[in-house]
Amino acid sequence: MFYFLLLPILYAIGTITAEQLGYVGALLIVGVLIGALAVTYKLHIHHKVRLLQASLALLFISTVLLFWPDNVTILSLAYILIGLATGVGMSTINALAAQFTTQGKRFKALANIAMLTDVTRIIYPLAAGAIYSLFAFVGLVIFALSTVVGFGALIYLFSRAHPIEDDALADNERDEALAQPLRQNKPFFFVMGLEFLDSFASSQLFVFLPALLIFRHFSIESAFVMQSIVFAGYLSGRRLISLIAHRFNGFAAVGIAETGMVVSIVLLLLVPPSMLLYGLCFLLGIFSRGTSPVIKAMALDRLGPLQMRRGSAIHVVFGDSGSALGQFTFGLLLAWLGVTAPFVAAAVCAGVVAFACFTYRERYFQT
Repeated sequence: MFYFLLLPILYAIGTITAEQLGYVGALLIVGVLIGALAVTYKLHIHHKVRLLQASLALLFISTVLLFWPDNVTILSLAYILIGLATGVGMSTINALAAQFTTQGKRFKALANIAMLTDVTRIIYPLAAGAIYSLFAFVGLVIFALSTVVGFGALIYLFSRAHPIEDDALADNERDEALAQPLRQNKPFFFVMGLEFLDSFASSQLFVFLPALLIFRHFSIESAFVMQSIVFAGYLSGRRLISLIAHRFNGFAAVGIAETGMVVSIVLLLLVPPSMLLYGLCFLLGIFSRGTSPVIKAMALDRLGPLQMRRGSAIHVVFGDSGSALGQFTFGLLLAWLGVTAPFVAAAVCAGVVAFACFTYRERYFQT
């Protein structure tokens, strides 16, 4: 997430254009897809801790390249490599989360895990604004390097204190035997379709929010404060939407959240600059990404134990392909039609997801 925060800064100071804001961010997500596909077809046989360590090493190398942001070629290469590292790491972490949660009872557990990551989402924009004010862009790169090193140290210490039992498949023949049933798992891939559309509509909006706020005469620092408010909404939304899913069902929860997202975006675009925008940013955060752990739980609940690592990687592929297409499309819409266009497109797509949840869920699911 922090690497996406760097893009609107580079755009605001004129280092990259609006088109580059779209496609450089999309390159990161393409890298995520390639990394997740590598886990799906090859890397899933390796130990989880080794995969995490490899992804962090690659992330460190790619972050070093960000010391040359004026060179678009190097910047693009860095973001592809960051995506590769993230794709491998996210797929592995998803498999670990599935390993340590119980089928049918994942809504709250995955929401709690997501809420921990949202704490960093809240802190990072505030830290980014302060560091940029004091040390310019180079300070942000050094901060990113320090974060990678710190996380690597935590992984090392945790794995030493609590060795993780790995359930990697013994050989390729067994793996091939699992592939056919997974391809025929219609409920799983129905949820993957929702994951794709949900990610397209909402996962990258925070990248374009500063551009909208700067257009409406907020400073870069103020825009990042409001972005932190969106991430605070993420934190609250994980809990709220998961509670709705636990009380009713996952599809009802996602449908309600997507409807709320449409309303929040419409109001965000229509309300004149005022204190109300802070509240609307918070509501946008609640409804836009509170769906993420719920959709993930619905997907993982439809996977068998031996399908879990491959299925979790496929979840990353669908989610981040939606994010990549959203990042690229929204960047083009920003360049061609203005700063409000990405938000209009997101509202339309969220409406489609809500319609699908309320209309077609009985075709595959009872809960």
